[in-house]
Amino acid sequence: MSFPSLPDEIQPDVYLGLLAHHCAQHHLALVHDSLPLADAEVIAHALAALAYGTVVTRHIESGRWSTAVDALTAGAGLEHTAAAMDLDVRGLRIGLGQWITERGSIDADRYDQVVSLIREESAR
Repeated sequence: MSFPSLPDEIQPDVYLGLLAHHCAQHHLALVHDSLPLADAEVIAHALAALAYGTVVTRHIESGRWSTAVDALTAGAGLEHTAAAMDLDVRGLRIGLGQWITERGSIDADRYDQVVSLIREESAR
């Protein structure tokens, strides 16, 4: 039985749906009552579920900020966008600033739009 036990052991080009499926399969192996697992099997499935879950979370988190940028550049206000993300406006501004800084490869025009929106709404 060889499952990934670290996020870096999972191929980077696996699409999100398959990652979530693998994560769920390992969770199911842990909770299925009719199949008692040896400790080594529990460890293997638990670590695989955690590794896949971490990769899924990374994908979702990255897409979350990109989608917020899409909403803002299309005209959604900071308050509405923040509420959709269960954040306050300050949290949205901070998160966007961090995302843009960490991303590094964002298109210059899009970067300028987002920074402008953040500053414009801050001035209100």
